[in-house]
Amino acid sequence: MVKEVVKLTPRTFKLPKIKKIRVAAYARVSTEKDEQHNSLEAQKAYFTKYIKERNDWQFAGLYYDDGISGLSRKNRDGFNRLIEDALQGKIDLIVTKSISRFARNTLDTISTIRKLKGRGIGVFFQKENIHTLDTKSEFVLTLMSSFAQEESRSISENCTWGKRKSFADGKVTVPFTRFLGYDRGEHGELIVNKEEAKIVEFMYSLAIPGFNASEIKRELEANNVKTPSDLCDWSYQAVHAILTNEKYKGDALLQKSFTVNFLTKEKKKNECELPKYYVENDHEAIISRAVHDYVQSIPVSESINKVSGISGKIFCAMCGAYFGRFRIHPEQCGGRVDWRCKNKWNKEHKCHMRHLYDTKVHESITRAAFDVLKKRKDLIEKIANLTGLPSDKITRTINKVSASEFVGNYKLLETIVKHITVKENHDAGFTFIDGSKANEHIAGTGKTPRKCTSK
Repeated sequence: MVKEVVKLTPRTFKLPKIKKIRVAAYARVSTEKDEQHNSLEAQKAYFTKYIKERNDWQFAGLYYDDGISGLSRKNRDGFNRLIEDALQGKIDLIVTKSISRFARNTLDTISTIRKLKGRGIGVFFQKENIHTLDTKSEFVLTLMSSFAQEESRSISENCTWGKRKSFADGKVTVPFTRFLGYDRGEHGELIVNKEEAKIVEFMYSLAIPGFNASEIKRELEANNVKTPSDLCDWSYQAVHAILTNEKYKGDALLQKSFTVNFLTKEKKKNECELPKYYVENDHEAIISRAVHDYVQSIPVSESINKVSGISGKIFCAMCGAYFGRFRIHPEQCGGRVDWRCKNKWNKEHKCHMRHLYDTKVHESITRAAFDVLKKRKDLIEKIANLTGLPSDKITRTINKVSASEFVGNYKLLETIVKHITVKENHDAGFTFIDGSKANEHIAGTGKTPRKCTSK
Protein backbone atom coordinates (compact mmCIF):
# COMPACT_ATOMS: atom_id res chain seq x y z
CA MET A 1 0.00 0.00 0.00
CA VAL A 2 1.37 3.37 -1.07
CA LYS A 3 1.22 6.11 1.48
CA GLU A 4 -0.49 9.25 0.10
CA VAL A 5 -0.31 12.71 1.67
CA VAL A 6 -2.86 15.32 0.70
CA LYS A 7 -2.21 18.98 1.45
CA LEU A 8 -5.26 20.77 2.84
CA THR A 9 -5.56 24.53 2.20
CA PRO A 10 -7.31 26.40 5.01
CA ARG A 11 -10.49 28.23 3.93
CA THR A 12 -10.78 31.94 4.54
CA PHE A 13 -14.04 33.03 6.12
CA LYS A 14 -15.46 36.12 7.92
CA LEU A 15 -17.22 36.14 11.23
CA PRO A 16 -20.77 37.43 10.88
CA LYS A 17 -20.95 41.16 11.70
CA ILE A 18 -23.13 41.79 14.71
CA LYS A 19 -25.73 44.44 13.90
CA LYS A 20 -25.81 47.24 16.42
CA ILE A 21 -29.14 48.28 17.90
CA ARG A 22 -30.16 51.78 16.89
CA VAL A 23 -31.05 53.53 20.13
CA ALA A 24 -32.67 56.94 20.56
CA ALA A 25 -33.35 58.85 23.77
CA TYR A 26 -36.31 61.02 24.79
CA ALA A 27 -36.26 63.77 27.43
CA ARG A 28 -38.90 66.24 28.57
CA VAL A 29 -39.55 68.95 31.15
CA SER A 30 -43.00 70.40 31.72
CA THR A 31 -42.18 74.06 32.44
CA GLU A 32 -39.85 76.69 31.01
CA LYS A 33 -38.34 77.69 34.36
CA ASP A 34 -34.56 77.97 34.52
CA GLU A 35 -34.15 75.04 36.89
CA GLN A 36 -36.27 72.85 34.60
CA HIS A 37 -34.27 73.94 31.57
CA ASN A 38 -31.08 72.97 33.39
CA SER A 39 -32.67 69.58 34.13
CA LEU A 40 -33.38 69.10 30.44
CA GLU A 41 -29.79 69.91 29.50
CA ALA A 42 -28.59 67.41 32.10
CA GLN A 43 -30.90 64.71 30.69
CA LYS A 44 -29.68 65.36 27.15
CA ALA A 45 -26.01 65.15 28.14
CA TYR A 46 -26.57 62.00 30.23
CA PHE A 47 -28.48 60.05 27.55
CA THR A 48 -26.03 60.97 24.79
CA LYS A 49 -23.14 59.63 26.86
CA TYR A 50 -25.18 56.64 28.11
CA ILE A 51 -25.97 55.40 24.59
CA LYS A 52 -22.60 56.10 22.98
CA GLU A 53 -20.73 54.18 25.70
CA ARG A 54 -22.45 50.92 24.74
CA ASN A 55 -20.54 48.97 22.06
CA ASP A 56 -23.65 47.11 20.95
CA TRP A 57 -25.70 50.31 20.56
CA GLN A 58 -25.69 52.88 17.79
CA PHE A 59 -26.76 56.42 18.67
CA ALA A 60 -29.93 57.17 16.67
CA GLY A 61 -30.68 60.63 17.98
CA LEU A 62 -31.89 62.64 20.92
CA TYR A 63 -35.50 63.88 20.98
CA TYR A 64 -36.89 66.29 23.56
CA ASP A 65 -39.69 68.71 24.47
CA ASP A 66 -39.01 71.82 26.55
CA GLY A 67 -41.82 73.31 28.66
CA ILE A 68 -44.52 70.96 27.32
CA SER A 69 -47.01 69.01 29.45
CA GLY A 70 -47.05 65.23 29.11
CA LEU A 71 -50.84 64.95 29.42
CA SER A 72 -51.34 64.98 25.66
CA ARG A 73 -49.35 64.37 22.48
CA LYS A 74 -50.59 67.67 21.11
CA ASN A 75 -47.79 70.25 20.73
CA ARG A 76 -45.15 67.66 21.73
CA ASP A 77 -43.17 68.04 18.53
CA GLY A 78 -40.12 66.14 19.78
CA PHE A 79 -42.17 63.18 21.01
CA ASN A 80 -44.27 62.97 17.82
CA ARG A 81 -41.13 63.15 15.64
CA LEU A 82 -39.56 60.35 17.72
CA ILE A 83 -42.55 58.02 17.25
CA GLU A 84 -42.76 58.84 13.53
CA ASP A 85 -39.05 58.07 12.98
CA ALA A 86 -39.37 54.83 14.96
CA LEU A 87 -42.36 53.64 12.92
CA GLN A 88 -40.43 54.46 9.74
CA GLY A 89 -37.76 51.96 10.78
CA LYS A 90 -35.05 54.40 11.87
CA ILE A 91 -35.01 53.34 15.55
CA ASP A 92 -34.90 49.93 17.28
CA LEU A 93 -35.04 51.00 20.92
CA ILE A 94 -36.13 54.13 22.81
CA VAL A 95 -34.61 55.00 26.18
CA THR A 96 -36.23 57.47 28.56
CA LYS A 97 -35.94 58.42 32.23
CA SER A 98 -39.37 57.30 33.44
CA ILE A 99 -42.97 56.61 32.44
CA SER A 100 -44.03 60.11 33.53
CA ARG A 101 -41.39 61.68 31.23
CA PHE A 102 -42.70 59.57 28.33
CA ALA A 103 -46.38 60.44 28.92
CA ARG A 104 -48.77 61.17 31.80
CA ASN A 105 -51.80 59.96 29.89
CA THR A 106 -52.43 56.21 30.35
CA LEU A 107 -54.24 55.85 27.03
CA ASP A 108 -51.43 57.61 25.12
CA THR A 109 -48.76 55.54 26.85
CA ILE A 110 -50.34 52.14 26.24
CA SER A 111 -51.53 52.82 22.67
CA THR A 112 -48.13 54.23 21.63
CA ILE A 113 -46.18 51.36 23.20
CA ARG A 114 -48.44 48.74 21.57
CA LYS A 115 -47.99 50.40 18.20
CA LEU A 116 -44.19 50.38 18.63
CA LYS A 117 -44.22 46.83 19.99
CA GLY A 118 -46.09 45.67 16.89
CA ARG A 119 -43.10 46.83 14.83
CA GLY A 120 -40.61 45.18 17.16
CA ILE A 121 -39.54 48.49 18.71
CA GLY A 122 -38.99 48.57 22.46
CA VAL A 123 -39.04 51.32 25.06
CA PHE A 124 -36.85 51.13 28.16
CA PHE A 125 -37.87 53.11 31.25
CA GLN A 126 -34.81 53.49 33.44
CA LYS A 127 -36.42 54.48 36.73
CA GLU A 128 -38.96 51.64 36.70
CA ASN A 129 -36.53 49.21 35.00
CA ILE A 130 -39.21 48.18 32.50
CA HIS A 131 -38.51 46.99 28.95
CA THR A 132 -41.69 46.95 26.87
CA LEU A 133 -40.59 43.96 24.75
CA ASP A 134 -40.74 41.89 27.93
CA THR A 135 -44.01 39.90 27.85
CA LYS A 136 -44.78 40.75 31.48
CA SER A 137 -44.15 44.47 31.12
CA GLU A 138 -47.57 45.64 29.92
CA PHE A 139 -49.37 44.73 33.16
CA VAL A 140 -46.85 46.65 35.27
CA LEU A 141 -46.72 49.47 32.73
CA THR A 142 -50.50 49.96 32.79
CA LEU A 143 -50.46 50.26 36.58
CA MET A 144 -47.51 52.66 36.58
CA SER A 145 -49.05 54.82 33.83
CA SER A 146 -52.32 54.98 35.77
CA PHE A 147 -50.43 56.20 38.83
CA ALA A 148 -48.67 58.88 36.73
CA GLN A 149 -52.02 60.03 35.30
CA GLU A 150 -53.61 60.10 38.75
CA GLU A 151 -50.73 62.21 40.00
CA SER A 152 -51.38 64.70 37.20
CA ARG A 153 -55.08 64.78 38.07
CA SER A 154 -54.23 65.49 41.69
CA ILE A 155 -51.83 68.28 40.74
CA SER A 156 -54.44 69.76 38.40
CA GLU A 157 -57.12 69.70 41.10
CA ASN A 158 -54.79 71.39 43.57
CA CYS A 159 -54.00 74.12 41.04
CA THR A 160 -57.69 74.55 40.26
CA TRP A 161 -58.54 74.84 43.96
CA GLY A 162 -55.81 77.45 44.39
CA LYS A 163 -57.13 79.50 41.47
CA ARG A 164 -60.73 79.36 42.70
CA LYS A 165 -59.62 80.38 46.18
CA SER A 166 -57.77 83.38 44.72
CA PHE A 167 -60.91 84.29 42.73
CA ALA A 168 -63.00 84.19 45.90
CA ASP A 169 -60.41 86.44 47.58
CA GLY A 170 -60.67 88.91 44.70
CA LYS A 171 -57.09 88.43 43.47
CA VAL A 172 -56.80 89.58 39.86
CA THR A 173 -54.22 88.34 37.38
CA VAL A 174 -53.97 88.34 33.59
CA PRO A 175 -51.62 86.78 30.99
CA PHE A 176 -49.40 89.89 30.99
CA THR A 177 -47.34 88.94 27.92
CA ARG A 178 -50.52 88.85 25.81
CA PHE A 179 -52.64 91.46 27.61
CA LEU A 180 -52.60 94.89 25.98
CA GLY A 181 -52.28 97.97 28.18
CA TYR A 182 -50.97 96.54 31.46
CA ASP A 183 -47.68 95.28 32.90
CA ARG A 184 -47.13 93.08 35.95
CA GLY A 185 -46.31 95.06 39.09
CA GLU A 186 -43.94 94.09 41.88
CA HIS A 187 -46.66 92.17 43.71
CA GLY A 188 -48.48 90.86 40.64
CA GLU A 189 -50.83 93.85 40.37
CA LEU A 190 -51.86 95.50 37.08
CA ILE A 191 -49.76 98.56 36.20
CA VAL A 192 -50.74 100.72 33.21
CA ASN A 193 -48.34 100.56 30.27
CA LYS A 194 -48.52 104.14 28.96
CA GLU A 195 -47.59 103.33 25.36
CA GLU A 196 -49.95 100.36 25.04
CA ALA A 197 -52.70 102.35 26.77
CA LYS A 198 -52.68 104.77 23.82
CA ILE A 199 -53.65 101.88 21.51
CA VAL A 200 -56.55 100.92 23.78
CA GLU A 201 -57.71 104.56 23.88
CA PHE A 202 -57.47 104.74 20.07
CA MET A 203 -59.69 101.65 19.71
CA TYR A 204 -62.34 103.02 22.06
CA SER A 205 -62.25 106.42 20.34
CA LEU A 206 -63.16 104.67 17.09
CA ALA A 207 -65.89 102.61 18.74
CA ILE A 208 -67.69 105.71 20.10
CA PRO A 209 -68.75 107.12 16.67
CA GLY A 210 -69.86 103.62 15.59
CA PHE A 211 -66.85 101.75 14.21
CA ASN A 212 -67.37 98.00 14.56
CA ALA A 213 -64.63 95.50 15.44
CA SER A 214 -63.78 94.67 11.83
CA GLU A 215 -63.42 98.34 10.91
CA ILE A 216 -61.23 99.02 13.96
CA LYS A 217 -59.10 96.00 13.01
CA ARG A 218 -58.61 97.55 9.58
CA GLU A 219 -57.63 100.94 11.02
CA LEU A 220 -55.10 99.36 13.40
CA GLU A 221 -53.44 97.52 10.53
CA ALA A 222 -53.53 100.61 8.29
CA ASN A 223 -51.68 102.56 11.00
CA ASN A 224 -49.12 99.73 11.49
CA VAL A 225 -50.13 99.17 15.11
CA LYS A 226 -48.64 95.91 16.44
CA THR A 227 -50.59 93.33 18.47
CA PRO A 228 -49.49 92.37 22.03
CA SER A 229 -47.66 89.46 20.38
CA ASP A 230 -45.81 91.94 18.11
CA LEU A 231 -47.70 90.82 14.99
CA CYS A 232 -48.88 93.08 12.19
CA ASP A 233 -52.24 91.37 11.65
CA TRP A 234 -55.02 91.80 14.21
CA SER A 235 -57.83 89.31 14.61
CA TYR A 236 -61.48 90.32 14.80
CA GLN A 237 -61.79 88.32 18.06
CA ALA A 238 -58.87 90.18 19.71
CA VAL A 239 -60.36 93.60 18.92
CA HIS A 240 -63.79 92.56 20.15
CA ALA A 241 -62.30 91.16 23.37
CA ILE A 242 -60.54 94.46 24.15
CA LEU A 243 -63.67 96.52 23.49
CA THR A 244 -65.73 94.36 25.86
CA ASN A 245 -63.18 93.72 28.64
CA GLU A 246 -64.15 95.31 31.96
CA LYS A 247 -60.51 95.43 33.11
CA TYR A 248 -59.94 98.55 31.02
CA LYS A 249 -62.28 100.51 33.31
CA GLY A 250 -60.48 99.27 36.43
CA ASP A 251 -62.78 96.36 37.32
CA ALA A 252 -62.33 92.60 36.97
CA LEU A 253 -64.77 89.73 36.43
CA LEU A 254 -63.19 86.52 37.71
CA GLN A 255 -63.78 82.89 36.67
CA LYS A 256 -65.23 83.67 33.23
CA SER A 257 -64.27 80.15 32.14
CA PHE A 258 -63.06 76.91 33.68
CA THR A 259 -61.23 73.72 32.69
CA VAL A 260 -63.55 70.76 32.09
CA ASN A 261 -60.91 68.11 31.26
CA PHE A 262 -57.50 68.12 32.91
CA LEU A 263 -56.10 65.78 30.24
CA THR A 264 -57.05 67.81 27.17
CA LYS A 265 -57.00 71.19 29.01
CA GLU A 266 -60.38 71.87 27.34
CA LYS A 267 -61.98 75.05 28.66
CA LYS A 268 -65.61 76.10 28.77
CA LYS A 269 -67.30 79.46 29.19
CA ASN A 270 -68.73 79.71 32.70
CA GLU A 271 -72.50 79.79 32.22
CA CYS A 272 -73.41 79.77 35.91
CA GLU A 273 -71.93 76.28 36.49
CA LEU A 274 -69.50 77.94 38.93
CA PRO A 275 -69.71 81.22 40.87
CA LYS A 276 -68.25 84.37 39.32
CA TYR A 277 -66.68 87.21 41.28
CA TYR A 278 -66.76 90.88 40.29
CA VAL A 279 -64.08 93.19 41.72
CA GLU A 280 -64.66 96.94 41.38
CA ASN A 281 -61.85 99.52 41.34
CA ASP A 282 -59.16 96.84 41.49
CA HIS A 283 -56.56 98.75 39.47
CA GLU A 284 -55.98 101.96 37.54
CA ALA A 285 -58.37 102.35 34.62
CA ILE A 286 -57.29 103.15 31.06
CA ILE A 287 -60.82 103.95 29.86
CA SER A 288 -63.23 105.99 31.96
CA ARG A 289 -66.22 104.10 33.33
CA ALA A 290 -68.66 106.30 31.39
CA VAL A 291 -66.91 105.73 28.05
CA HIS A 292 -66.51 101.98 28.64
CA ASP A 293 -70.18 101.55 29.60
CA TYR A 294 -71.26 103.57 26.55
CA VAL A 295 -69.22 101.35 24.19
CA GLN A 296 -70.91 98.29 25.74
CA SER A 297 -74.31 99.81 24.93
CA ILE A 298 -73.58 100.02 21.19
CA PRO A 299 -72.94 97.08 18.85
CA VAL A 300 -69.20 96.68 18.23
CA SER A 301 -69.55 93.30 16.56
CA GLU A 302 -69.70 93.12 12.79
CA SER A 303 -73.25 92.79 11.49
CA ILE A 304 -74.25 92.79 7.83
CA ASN A 305 -77.59 94.26 8.83
CA LYS A 306 -75.97 97.20 10.59
CA VAL A 307 -77.44 100.44 9.22
CA SER A 308 -74.99 102.44 7.12
CA GLY A 309 -75.24 106.17 6.53
CA ILE A 310 -75.30 105.55 2.76
CA SER A 311 -77.70 102.57 2.68
CA GLY A 312 -80.17 103.23 -0.13
CA LYS A 313 -78.08 106.12 -1.46
CA ILE A 314 -75.80 104.32 -3.97
CA PHE A 315 -77.36 103.70 -7.40
CA CYS A 316 -76.17 101.75 -10.43
CA ALA A 317 -76.00 103.80 -13.64
CA MET A 318 -76.15 100.57 -15.69
CA CYS A 319 -79.56 99.33 -14.53
CA GLY A 320 -80.92 101.92 -12.11
CA ALA A 321 -81.04 99.60 -9.08
CA TYR A 322 -79.45 100.52 -5.78
CA PHE A 323 -76.43 98.87 -4.16
CA GLY A 324 -76.78 96.71 -1.06
CA ARG A 325 -74.19 95.63 1.49
CA PHE A 326 -72.94 92.04 1.47
CA ARG A 327 -70.16 90.07 3.08
CA ILE A 328 -67.21 88.39 1.31
CA HIS A 329 -65.52 85.37 2.93
CA PRO A 330 -67.33 85.52 6.32
CA GLU A 331 -65.35 82.47 7.46
CA GLN A 332 -62.14 84.54 7.55
CA CYS A 333 -62.29 86.51 10.83
CA GLY A 334 -65.67 88.02 10.01
CA GLY A 335 -64.93 88.59 6.31
CA ARG A 336 -65.21 91.91 4.48
CA VAL A 337 -68.29 94.03 3.77
CA ASP A 338 -68.68 95.38 0.22
CA TRP A 339 -71.47 96.81 -1.96
CA ARG A 340 -73.22 95.01 -4.82
CA CYS A 341 -75.91 95.99 -7.34
CA LYS A 342 -79.29 94.49 -6.36
CA ASN A 343 -79.74 93.13 -9.90
CA LYS A 344 -76.51 91.13 -9.73
CA TRP A 345 -78.42 87.84 -9.39
CA ASN A 346 -81.65 88.93 -11.09
CA LYS A 347 -82.39 86.16 -13.61
CA GLU A 348 -84.55 88.33 -15.87
CA HIS A 349 -82.50 91.53 -15.76
CA LYS A 350 -79.05 90.44 -14.61
CA CYS A 351 -76.63 93.35 -14.09
CA HIS A 352 -72.90 92.80 -14.53
CA MET A 353 -71.73 95.83 -12.57
CA ARG A 354 -68.73 94.83 -10.46
CA HIS A 355 -69.07 95.19 -6.70
CA LEU A 356 -67.57 98.13 -4.80
CA TYR A 357 -65.03 97.78 -2.01
CA ASP A 358 -66.50 99.22 1.18
CA THR A 359 -63.21 100.91 2.13
CA LYS A 360 -62.92 102.53 -1.30
CA VAL A 361 -66.47 103.89 -1.02
CA HIS A 362 -65.50 105.50 2.31
CA GLU A 363 -62.38 107.06 0.79
CA SER A 364 -64.28 108.40 -2.21
CA ILE A 365 -66.90 110.05 0.05
CA THR A 366 -64.14 111.86 1.96
CA ARG A 367 -62.41 112.95 -1.27
CA ALA A 368 -65.71 114.20 -2.71
CA ALA A 369 -66.41 116.21 0.43
CA PHE A 370 -62.88 117.67 0.26
CA ASP A 371 -63.42 118.67 -3.35
CA VAL A 372 -66.61 120.50 -2.40
CA LEU A 373 -64.98 122.15 0.60
CA LYS A 374 -62.05 123.45 -1.48
CA LYS A 375 -64.47 125.22 -3.81
CA ARG A 376 -66.80 126.61 -1.11
CA LYS A 377 -65.27 129.70 0.50
CA ASP A 378 -68.54 130.31 2.32
CA LEU A 379 -68.20 126.97 4.12
CA ILE A 380 -64.56 127.65 4.99
CA GLU A 381 -65.60 130.99 6.53
CA LYS A 382 -68.27 129.24 8.63
CA ILE A 383 -65.73 126.67 9.85
CA ALA A 384 -63.33 129.52 10.69
CA ASN A 385 -66.02 131.29 12.74
CA LEU A 386 -66.93 128.10 14.58
CA THR A 387 -63.36 127.03 15.34
CA GLY A 388 -61.68 130.42 15.71
CA LEU A 389 -58.97 129.37 13.22
CA PRO A 390 -57.85 131.65 10.36
CA SER A 391 -59.57 130.73 7.08
CA ASP A 392 -56.24 130.60 5.18
CA LYS A 393 -54.90 128.04 7.69
CA ILE A 394 -58.01 125.90 7.18
CA THR A 395 -57.53 126.10 3.41
CA ARG A 396 -53.85 125.12 3.67
CA THR A 397 -54.78 122.18 5.91
CA ILE A 398 -57.42 120.95 3.46
CA ASN A 399 -54.98 121.17 0.56
CA LYS A 400 -52.13 119.57 2.48
CA VAL A 401 -53.75 116.58 4.18
CA SER A 402 -54.94 113.67 2.03
CA ALA A 403 -58.46 112.32 2.49
CA SER A 404 -57.15 108.93 3.62
CA GLU A 405 -55.57 110.54 6.70
CA PHE A 406 -58.93 111.62 8.07
CA VAL A 407 -59.61 108.32 9.79
CA GLY A 408 -63.29 107.85 10.56
CA ASN A 409 -64.54 111.14 9.05
CA TYR A 410 -66.54 109.29 6.42
CA LYS A 411 -69.02 108.15 9.10
CA LEU A 412 -70.02 111.75 9.70
CA LEU A 413 -69.82 112.65 6.02
CA GLU A 414 -72.20 109.82 5.08
CA THR A 415 -75.04 111.73 6.75
CA ILE A 416 -74.72 114.69 4.33
CA VAL A 417 -74.63 112.54 1.17
CA LYS A 418 -77.91 112.65 -0.75
CA HIS A 419 -77.07 110.02 -3.37
CA ILE A 420 -74.20 108.48 -5.35
CA THR A 421 -74.52 107.28 -8.93
CA VAL A 422 -71.92 104.73 -10.03
CA LYS A 423 -71.04 104.18 -13.70
CA GLU A 424 -69.72 100.92 -15.18
CA ASN A 425 -66.08 102.01 -14.84
CA HIS A 426 -66.77 102.97 -11.19
CA ASP A 427 -66.65 106.71 -11.86
CA ALA A 428 -69.21 108.12 -9.46
CA GLY A 429 -71.23 111.30 -9.16
CA PHE A 430 -71.79 112.55 -5.61
CA THR A 431 -74.67 114.83 -4.66
CA PHE A 432 -74.82 116.29 -1.13
CA ILE A 433 -77.94 117.40 0.73
CA ASP A 434 -77.27 121.10 0.03
CA GLY A 435 -77.07 120.43 -3.72
CA SER A 436 -73.25 120.47 -3.95
CA LYS A 437 -71.81 117.98 -6.44
CA ALA A 438 -68.50 116.23 -7.00
CA ASN A 439 -67.11 113.45 -9.18
CA GLU A 440 -64.76 110.76 -7.88
CA HIS A 441 -63.57 107.34 -8.98
CA ILE A 442 -64.35 104.46 -6.61
CA ALA A 443 -61.47 102.01 -6.97
CA GLY A 444 -62.84 98.50 -7.45
CA THR A 445 -61.68 95.08 -8.54
CA GLY A 446 -59.72 96.41 -11.49
CA LYS A 447 -61.88 94.49 -13.97
CA THR A 448 -64.07 96.06 -16.66
CA PRO A 449 -67.70 94.96 -16.31
CA ARG A 450 -69.59 93.39 -19.15
CA LYS A 451 -72.49 95.25 -20.70
CA CYS A 452 -75.70 95.21 -18.69
CA THR A 453 -78.48 93.04 -20.14
CA SER A 454 -81.27 94.93 -18.32
CA LYS A 455 -83.30 97.58 -20.03
